[in-house]
Amino acid sequence: MPDTTPPAGHATAGDRPALIALAVLTEPGTRDIGALVHTAGAADALARIVTGRDVHPLVTRHAHDRLRTLGVALPRPAGAAAISRLAWDLTDQVTAVTGRLGARIVTSTDDEWPAALRTAGGAAPLQVPFAVWLRGPLRLTDALHHAVAVTGARAMSEYGAYVASQFGYQLAEQGWTVVSDGSLGIASVANQAALTAAGGVTAAVTADGLDRLSPAANTATLERLGAEGLLVSVAAPGVYATRAIARSRNWLVAAATAGTVLVEAGRRSTARQTLGYARMLGRAAMAVPGPITSAMSAGTHLELRHPGTTLVTDTAMVIDAVTQPAPPTTAAAGGAGGTVYLLRWDQAEDGVHCFVLASRAGAERLRDTLIREYWYKVARYSEVPAVPPSDAAAALTLWHDANEEHADPDVGSFTIEPAQVQE
Repeated sequence: MPDTTPPAGHATAGDRPALIALAVLTEPGTRDIGALVHTAGAADALARIVTGRDVHPLVTRHAHDRLRTLGVALPRPAGAAAISRLAWDLTDQVTAVTGRLGARIVTSTDDEWPAALRTAGGAAPLQVPFAVWLRGPLRLTDALHHAVAVTGARAMSEYGAYVASQFGYQLAEQGWTVVSDGSLGIASVANQAALTAAGGVTAAVTADGLDRLSPAANTATLERLGAEGLLVSVAAPGVYATRAIARSRNWLVAAATAGTVLVEAGRRSTARQTLGYARMLGRAAMAVPGPITSAMSAGTHLELRHPGTTLVTDTAMVIDAVTQPAPPTTAAAGGAGGTVYLLRWDQAEDGVHCFVLASRAGAERLRDTLIREYWYKVARYSEVPAVPPSDAAAALTLWHDANEEHADPDVGSFTIEPAQVQE
């Protein structure tokens, strides 16, 4: 059955301290922890993590390490009242540190939380962060109400820099917030260009805590964003970026915007991950073609072969892509009897991709193509995906008891699952 877990936005105001404590003590985007919060509630999930009850030992160990780093004693005995005090103590401590940085904390219980994140959690391999840290004069919900992500390679060509500059400036000039992942290269150029536009609004989502802006070479741009735009982090102050936090950062960039533009990227560029999340979340996924002789455009060309990616060459095409409604999926799209086939491709780096095809033969052909084209991807992604909205998740019911799986350690895990289109 599809994932019907309610989004993190369903938390109540009384959950705020527990959500902040969870954001401090766990790595953002951990699906198992997110699922626990959805089923047990934030306070009970915090208690289980701190005491090691019904959670993976590594999760509890990580939480205890964070408590020692922060100088907070582990409550003993860890009853409900003690856990509540722990949540409030952590919230007070982290809020004070955050305030000294000129920043603030926003959770899903706050009215500043974007509407897009209230509905994104059930359709992605990563959960919505429990909290984010913000620095800047803009409200998060206002900045992201009308936003496009621009991402790409750190080591860019002159061509990539030109396109990123044009997109950043023109999107901002036309009232769109330009969002990046705070990296050097394409992302930084897009942010800088948006800042030069009259009334331009721009933001960056980073994977480090706001007390340690990274990369160092991009500090000036990030500081300016914190003063004139919006600087967002999925990590608490004092936390260094990890691969898991970077994935959560990329997910947030895709989830919080109307679409993602991949300007320039090599085959192994992590910027492609953000575009993959955009597709999975039903956001507009766009890529800019480049010279066929340029290795820096090899990744964008591969993405353009991916179902659901739109080719764009100017700002007008970007705006058209993010403002056009997604095409409806009906029973006519399926095979005989309203049955379609889902090809699920699980990867370690790019997350989980789902494709809806009219026949099993079509699904098998696409699977074989992926094996040929993406042989260099070594993957065994353990998270169980939901069908992304771009593939009409609401209209499909998975039949997990009837599937044919092909697993190749060199390319990842492929699963072909029959599904039925609901009338």
